[in-house]
Amino acid sequence: MRKSRRLVSIILAIAMIFVLAAPAFASSTYSQVSANFATSNSNAAPLGTAKIAIPTAEMTAGDSVNIKLPQDFSFFPNTETYPAGVTVAYPDFATAAIVDAQAPATHYVEFNSPNVSNSLFSAAANNFTVAFVSEREVKLTLTNAALTAGCENGYIYVKLLNVFVPSSASGDVSISFDAQPGTSFASGSVVVGKVGSGSVELSIDDVNTITSTGGNISTVNVKEDRPGALRNSTKSIKVKLPSGFEWNTASAVTTTNKWGTIGAQPAGANLTAALTAAGTGYTLTDNNRTLQINSAGGSVAALYYTITGLGITVDESVAKAGDIEAIVSGDSSTTPSTLVIGRYGDFSSSVSTSDAKDVRAGRTDEEIGKIIIDEAIAGSLIATRTVTLTLTGGAKWHQSPIGTLNTNLRIDTASSDQRGLTLGAWAVVGDSFETIKATVTTASTGSKPAKIVLEKGNVDLSADATGEIKVVVAGTAGASGEGLVANVVKPVTVAADGALPDLIIGEQNQAVADVIVTENMKEAIDATGANNVLAIEFPAGVTPGLPKSVEVIEGDLQLDKSSPNIGYVNDKFRINVNVLSTSSTPSKVKFSGITVTTDRTVPTGGIAVKVKGTAVDQTAIAGLFPGSTTAAKTNVANCITASPKQETGANVKFKIGENKYTANGVEKTMDVAPYIKDNRTFVPVRYVAYALGVNEDNVLWDNDTQKVTILKGDKVVQMTIGSKELLVNGAVITMDVAPEITNDRTMLPFRFIAQALGAKVTWDEATQTVTIVI
Repeated sequence: MRKSRRLVSIILAIAMIFVLAAPAFASSTYSQVSANFATSNSNAAPLGTAKIAIPTAEMTAGDSVNIKLPQDFSFFPNTETYPAGVTVAYPDFATAAIVDAQAPATHYVEFNSPNVSNSLFSAAANNFTVAFVSEREVKLTLTNAALTAGCENGYIYVKLLNVFVPSSASGDVSISFDAQPGTSFASGSVVVGKVGSGSVELSIDDVNTITSTGGNISTVNVKEDRPGALRNSTKSIKVKLPSGFEWNTASAVTTTNKWGTIGAQPAGANLTAALTAAGTGYTLTDNNRTLQINSAGGSVAALYYTITGLGITVDESVAKAGDIEAIVSGDSSTTPSTLVIGRYGDFSSSVSTSDAKDVRAGRTDEEIGKIIIDEAIAGSLIATRTVTLTLTGGAKWHQSPIGTLNTNLRIDTASSDQRGLTLGAWAVVGDSFETIKATVTTASTGSKPAKIVLEKGNVDLSADATGEIKVVVAGTAGASGEGLVANVVKPVTVAADGALPDLIIGEQNQAVADVIVTENMKEAIDATGANNVLAIEFPAGVTPGLPKSVEVIEGDLQLDKSSPNIGYVNDKFRINVNVLSTSSTPSKVKFSGITVTTDRTVPTGGIAVKVKGTAVDQTAIAGLFPGSTTAAKTNVANCITASPKQETGANVKFKIGENKYTANGVEKTMDVAPYIKDNRTFVPVRYVAYALGVNEDNVLWDNDTQKVTILKGDKVVQMTIGSKELLVNGAVITMDVAPEITNDRTMLPFRFIAQALGAKVTWDEATQTVTIVI
């Protein structure tokens, strides 16, 4: 019994499944092919196209769908009357079905069934009919009179060509499809347009230069974004010029249609202050400052036209140089609200710079940023005249070889707009290499001004250069201005390691703080060729001994550990070390265990060392920046004992070619006269020592070793004939010349012997006199 009940339940469940499972039915679908913009209150707006797709297997003759426009819309212009109750049928839907109330030649709406794998296409009979229900509704009915075999679907395109759009319309416009359920057609809707006020875009092909004599602007483009955007008005568009400018009433204006409804554009005509007929031309108002562009009315197809020949006159007393920015307005909605239609200016050129580079102090052949010269109008830079470029801030144009300009400066053709303008070769002005010049060989031509961008300029920088490097543009061609082209970075810094000790004048072997030279970037300390000497220089009156060590304490810079020596340059002692290879990571060099001897001329205050040498100053060998050879400096000690104003009162004068000298006004005789050799002034060592208070017994000569020894107080000075090494209390000082014997007397340039004995020297070129003072 229980089993039979279970069987009945299963049978009932299966029966219910068959009852509920209705056969699947694939009805029509609707899609958008196009959707056009339209304006409200349009009498014949071309909206878009909708596509109906119907599975062939589901087509049933007699099935229908009602296609309806929104409320107050009409398939026809409001001047037409729809044929109520009339069914419109055409034998050949391969072209189009034309639905028209009055004249069949006018297409208001089309129903098209093209020959593209389309079962509804037939050249023999109608497969559907269209009947009017109202001015905004039609009924499409399938007849299936002659379906094309082998096609999976049938297609009908509904194309809305001349739709009336009411003034109340806005936003999306959709057509609806209403159909009885269970038929070949489904219900739905498709967006076929968008209604809005629309806008008119104004643009200009080019920005012409207008001079004080006036001129024409470039072609003006007027473009609707939808039909009817141009309003029917004598001031559909207004273009107002700024103060100082007027529209030229003699302008011969030409209007050219690109596309769209020609009737909506103005006719070309001379501008006149008198009001022209609406829709036929242009009107000038506001003392000829405002141009009113007339429009005959709403376009049926979106309009695009151009205006050429518009001219401008200039009142120089009012007009401002620069862009001529007009205000755009009118009864039509326009964009943009302002439009640059020209550029006003007379013959002049402006200067600017860009892409300023970081350059290293003390380096040669460093690249700077770009220099830009803009003409105000074409021909501003005058042919056969010059453009000069002057560097400021411790820079000179690159020389290679020394005394020869070797600049890479050139026109950046990709960034320039030369307009025919050309420059000749660059040449140096004067002998400082701070200024170069080029001649304008050909002036620019045409309506547009030229723009010259100069790039790849290369310069040499002093070791003590800091801050900004600027270029000043001048010359006779008419360019004037300046700009930043580089920022100087210091390759190295220097600092004392530890507390600064106090020094006493006249004392020997006094310790100073250790010195650390730090690279601010890799390869800051050079090692190329002659550019491999790193030096720390001491002030006059301070004689250093060799440090206990010179070593790299950080980074991978390599030094020649056997190279430290004492040098003497321009009356100052320095510690030199040779660099073997540059760093790949910033390095630090430490000078340790330095002692100094101070003479009695050293003033109180800080004792500063300066970082010098060709490794940090590539300009030093050539002497490009005399007196500007310090890369960095720091104090290493303090002198706490004031130097006496005068110790012995010694004031000695030697004169070239004379065998007499004066010591504190007393004339004395020598057996040899001072002389000049290779631009160096040689004096007899013995008589200089006597003049500075050295006892005759303390000037010693060793004939076997050819060595002179001078004893003065706590100082021992030694030199050997033919050797460039000068020993002061055992410290080796390297001279640039060696002592020599003349008339049995040891001769040496006066600065070396005087400085070694703690004296100061001066040279009077006019009188050929050496003065030595203690």
